[in-house]
Amino acid sequence: MAHSKGEAVNLFVVEEQEIYREVYQQLLPERSTITIAGVLDTVEPNSIRESVASTRPDVLMLSIK
Repeated sequence: MAHSKGEAVNLFVVEEQEIYREVYQQLLPERSTITIAGVLDTVEPNSIRESVASTRPDVLMLSIK
């Protein structure tokens, strides 16, 4: 999906570490070009798949071991 300049990118974050989840939720929405579709703390594939399917983000950021 191409975005025009100034249009927000919808981001979904999968992050195991709580401190990083908090940072993403605090800092990223301050940027007018990023909206948070959701943040997930589990790396269970079915949970990720269901969450992404229901929110339909533009970008999926995975930060898992």
